[in-house]
Amino acid sequence: MPVKKINTSYLIVFLVFATLASSSYFLPGEVSYVFMALVVVFSFLFSVIGEGRFFYRKKECAIALSFAAAIILSWAYGALVAAFNGVSEKYIFRNFLGMLFYVIVFSFFLIRPDPWLLMRAVFLAFFVQLLYGLVSVYNGNIGGVDWTAIKSISELRSVYSVGYVVAFPVFSASLYSVINSSYSPFLMLYGIKSASLLLFFSLFVLVVPAMSKGFVLGVLVIGALIFISTLGNQVVRGRINLVFFLVVVFFFAILACSVYYFYDVLVYSFGGGERSNSVRMEQAGYLLGEVSFSGAGLGAGLDSGYMRGDIPYAFELSYLSIIHKLGFFSAPLLASYVYVFLVSFLGMLRGKNGLVFSFVLGLMGYSIVGAGNPIILGGLCVMLHSISLYLVAVAKGEAVSGLVRPV
Repeated sequence: MPVKKINTSYLIVFLVFATLASSSYFLPGEVSYVFMALVVVFSFLFSVIGEGRFFYRKKECAIALSFAAAIILSWAYGALVAAFNGVSEKYIFRNFLGMLFYVIVFSFFLIRPDPWLLMRAVFLAFFVQLLYGLVSVYNGNIGGVDWTAIKSISELRSVYSVGYVVAFPVFSASLYSVINSSYSPFLMLYGIKSASLLLFFSLFVLVVPAMSKGFVLGVLVIGALIFISTLGNQVVRGRINLVFFLVVVFFFAILACSVYYFYDVLVYSFGGGERSNSVRMEQAGYLLGEVSFSGAGLGAGLDSGYMRGDIPYAFELSYLSIIHKLGFFSAPLLASYVYVFLVSFLGMLRGKNGLVFSFVLGLMGYSIVGAGNPIILGGLCVMLHSISLYLVAVAKGEAVSGLVRPV
């Protein structure tokens, strides 16, 4: 492989790392968009001077590119509908702007970075997010909390940062590694000890600093999908791994103890009586009441006048907000989510490239958190989704030779 090509790929991977590492409560959100823009600029620049080799022959590549193109077109549709309906321009171009950055999927297929380098970039960005989390908890003064007066887990929050979602792929890959005895030195999963340590630290980042119901739900859903797929694979093979059995018993014991000792807190936290939950239920009623086939357009508020703040189009319920704005044209984005979840689950179920598919599943952890938080079309989450579409094409279609690294 020529030195020039290696440098090209490394530059793109570094910019991916910078995007994921810079997404934090401590830094302006615009920083990640700058790095994403550089990914697009450099990838297309390199293709013009002859270093890019666009890959399109595999069916899986065509699917990923089709989703990316459809999402970009759906943004254009939403902008046209909004303009037709007289929505202010400043709202149109601020609402869901991240959809335009799905052009990064094309960038990946132009440069074709080594998939293992991309995964390592995510792992390295995780350690930056771990540092953010440790600082947040240290400054959060959790030790001074009156634990007997806690009603909701959110009262234990140190700092809520969307950057913590980078820990999901580390959590999913390390959990899969532990229960399947599948290791990859390239991802710092050298054996049971290193995988268990990464599992512990990823759980810390996902749960402790933000103390968010969305993050906890994401951990439970992704963990359940990994357990179910592993169980299905082992049943088909006719052999239940002892480590898998012990881990399942351990996790269920932890879950049972948590429910037993914190039952009232958990019920209140996830119930309709909790303040943030009741607000979201109220939002759902207003949004569902104005959903239409054609959509209201980007930046559009509700006809009822209901608002969650100074910006009329902004709501925590991301999926309902997208459907309200884009109507039928929200389908490409939502279908792409379903596609990645389904392919990654089936990939783990079959076992081939299971570690890669578990990693891909973790990349989508943000989509669970985003059900009740307006994060899914921010720069960080668009980057994670773009990486997942690229890796699915790689792992399922074996379009890139980098996948031959042993796991």
